[in-house]
Amino acid sequence: MAMQISCWQAPPRRLSIESGELHLWRFPLKVSSPTLLELKSTLSPDERSRAERLLVPQKAADFSVARGRMRQ
Repeated sequence: MAMQISCWQAPPRRLSIESGELHLWRFPLKVSSPTLLELKSTLSPDERSRAERLLVPQKAADFSVARGRMRQ
């Protein structure tokens, strides 16, 4: 099975992952305060708890953005 590797692209409108595929996503962790609040609202109670336990505020924000973006 030949692997097809492509450069970074914008996400498709409809996401689907076929068997044997790997999709790697990237997004900036630095977001505005309103966006951070929006992303935090999508987190599960467990994820919110994990973020609150992080001692460095920026790490907590990064965690919240990363988990929130994955949910999107």
